Amino acid sequence: MTIKSIKSLLIAALALACASCEKVIDVDLNSAAPRTVIEANLKEGDQQFQVLVYQTKDYF
Repeated sequence: MTIKSIKSLLIAALALACASCEKVIDVDLNSAAPRTVIEANLKEGDQQFQVLVYQTKDYF
């Protein structure tokens, strides 16, 4: 096979892969009430610490 035919075959394969079937999947997710999250990072012998406080949200 020549380089030209390999290149043409590669382009055709990429075009076929890009034009493949796509199925839309609708996922029904339950909504949830927001929750408060407290995340802390403490190290022994170190004066620095980090505390994060945030609320969760629905995914979508």
